[in-house]
Amino acid sequence: MKVTVLASGSKGNSVYIEGSGGGALLVDAGISSRRIRSSVEACKGDISRVEGLCITHEHSDHIRGIDVLTRQCPMTVFGTGGTLAGGERNPEITGHRLSFPGSAGRGV
Repeated sequence: MKVTVLASGSKGNSVYIEGSGGGALLVDAGISSRRIRSSVEACKGDISRVEGLCITHEHSDHIRGIDVLTRQCPMTVFGTGGTLAGGERNPEITGHRLSFPGSAGRGV
């Protein structure tokens, strides 16, 4: 297993986790989709291997890049029911309502 912190701090958080079987997971998407994709590439990862995105909570520094990222790279978004609902009710985060195209947006 390989864990890479792509960003950490008040300006954005995201972690890329790659399993030994080749699948990968993102935890949070608080930076731009472009920055997530370039950071994954820089650590020799592959964004196409990402099977899901786990959101820890709905603050903007954890979800800022979700909308564009999930449109460019369809994946299931996981979070608690409250986190997913809170993100969807918070349009000022990205300037419009969050959506999760190609994603089930599943609460856990």
